[in-house]
Amino acid sequence: AALEEAISKIALKADYTELNNEIELAEGVLADGNVYTNSTKTALEEALAEAKAVEKDLPQTEQTQIEAALTKLRDARTAIKEKADYSELENALLKAESILNDTEKVYTDGSKNELQSIYDKATALDKNLLASEQSKIEEVLSELNGAIDGIKEKADYSALDEAIEKAKEALNRTDIKYTANTEQVLRDALTRAENVTDDLSTDDQYIIDDVVDLLEIATDGLIEVADTSAYEDA
Repeated sequence: AALEEAISKIALKADYTELNNEIELAEGVLADGNVYTNSTKTALEEALAEAKAVEKDLPQTEQTQIEAALTKLRDARTAIKEKADYSELENALLKAESILNDTEKVYTDGSKNELQSIYDKATALDKNLLASEQSKIEEVLSELNGAIDGIKEKADYSALDEAIEKAKEALNRTDIKYTANTEQVLRDALTRAENVTDDLSTDDQYIIDDVVDLLEIATDGLIEVADTSAYEDA
């Protein structure tokens, strides 16, 4: 009778086999080193915690508690999604930030604005993309790297500014009159200098330097008209 009673009690104990197996599988997923989306990882962690919290030694009549925990855990494990790899994009963003925050170098407005635009686009990218959506990251990364490679230091306009100022001072003098020809040469050179685009890069420094040379030559080439009043008075 005692043996039959013991067997009866064993038979009435709930079955934890599948739940225990699923717990091992879930723990393996969470420890496999892969990066999963926050939402699916959190769901699995919560389901795992609930599964482990199921009371031990439940009777067979409470098998539904185990089955409910098992179903939730299995569903969470199979629904987990691997997150896309953002590492290269994050490195590129750091590089872009370094350029955009650089206070020592001056970059052309065009190239810096382009970098800022792509940087803003990259930082606004969904941070929870799946591995299956990696192409979205790669597309933005390619644009960002292109903008980084395309950044241009601005050319030095200081000599041009000085040459323009010197030319204007010469033309604005009222105590000296220049020959019409040399004055017109200077005015033409000044117009050309003032029309130089204000966003050239160091690659185009030669354009500025050439205009400066022409303007300086024209300024230095001014010929004063001889004062004949003394002769006329005589």
